[in-house]
Amino acid sequence: MKVDVFLETSLARDSQEKIDFFLYGVLFGFLAAMFLYSLALFFSLKDKSYLFYSLYTLSAGLWLFFLHGFSKALFGQSPGTDQAMLWVWVGLMLAWGSVFVAHFLRLKDGLAALNRLVLALGALGIVVSVAGLLGWYDIAFSLSHYLGIILPILGIATALIRLIQGFPSSLYFFVAWIFLGIGGLAFALMGLKALPVNFWTINSSAIGVALQSVFLLVALSDRFRRLEGETERLEKIQANYEALNLTDENTGLPNKRFLMAELGTLVEKAKQRKTMLSLLLIDVDNFGCLSDFLGSAKPEDVLAGLASIAKASTREGDRVCSLGGDRLAVILPGIGAQAALKAAERIRVRFAQEGYRGDDSGGHTGESLMVSLSIGVVELGKDDDLDSLLDRSDRAVHEAKVQGKNRSVYLRSVE
Repeated sequence: MKVDVFLETSLARDSQEKIDFFLYGVLFGFLAAMFLYSLALFFSLKDKSYLFYSLYTLSAGLWLFFLHGFSKALFGQSPGTDQAMLWVWVGLMLAWGSVFVAHFLRLKDGLAALNRLVLALGALGIVVSVAGLLGWYDIAFSLSHYLGIILPILGIATALIRLIQGFPSSLYFFVAWIFLGIGGLAFALMGLKALPVNFWTINSSAIGVALQSVFLLVALSDRFRRLEGETERLEKIQANYEALNLTDENTGLPNKRFLMAELGTLVEKAKQRKTMLSLLLIDVDNFGCLSDFLGSAKPEDVLAGLASIAKASTREGDRVCSLGGDRLAVILPGIGAQAALKAAERIRVRFAQEGYRGDDSGGHTGESLMVSLSIGVVELGKDDDLDSLLDRSDRAVHEAKVQGKNRSVYLRSVE
């Protein structure tokens, strides 16, 4: 065994400790500010990327706090607890960092295999934390150091792929992960005895986290500006509905003219960016008979109620539109078939729970009519265009009718 011995005077050591406390105090203060800032943005925007980043920042800060002995300096020696907390927080840092990468870069949209790989490796971070709590320090040490090499490299690779694809904010994200990758790689290689122990390797992870945080702040701020811009764009569209005659008078929803223009734009964007896009086509069953059964109510009241349910059952960025007559459409950007089918079922079930039922006020023989929905669900395929997507959604509705109505049917594209 080789042991390196370093001699220094007490004055020199005291001076160095003051410098360390000052520099790390600045770093911890910055990370705390980042944690609170990103958490505030999460509550404001409801974008989970900010929540995952705040948890990653918290874990990274606490890991560095235990790693460099500040817990011992402030709270005294507690070897078992200090050692366990070291592995708990590094494991959580790896786990939340992986989730943040997957969510911020939206790897589910077009990079599903890479998304599963990133999340699977992130799950190993939880194994590190559990191993630390159970006292399996050798396992925690080896696994965390190898993950410290693999995950930053994977983060850089995924950011580079998204950068090439033109994904918004990916440039800042790419640069941020290069800094973390260099720092994490140096620290991991030092732990594995592939690099010497010196000032730079000891503090490489802290330096990497600090520089990464600066560029991730820029990336998150850039996303915030883009979200604001998109919100302003939607608000302008909303404000111009009436002026451009794009509103259906019965439901208050954007009409077919708006649907065709907006869906055409979103189809082109989704194909260029290789992101998901789904469409729901909603048809009111037995709509032609409603006038005979609803009594004092009107068919338009049913459509207005359906419009309210559809808007309440979908996300803020989704577009609920009227196609005239008894049909509505819902555009779901960034949503695949499985999630779209769940959204369709939410609308159908909530509509059924409202209990739209009519008696025979039109003079029929004691009959009653339960109003239900047939919903066609389609996802944009690589060979789809606007017309083929709409045609397939219409065929999906027809299939729902054939199967007995009051159901949602997904119709796959033929690649």
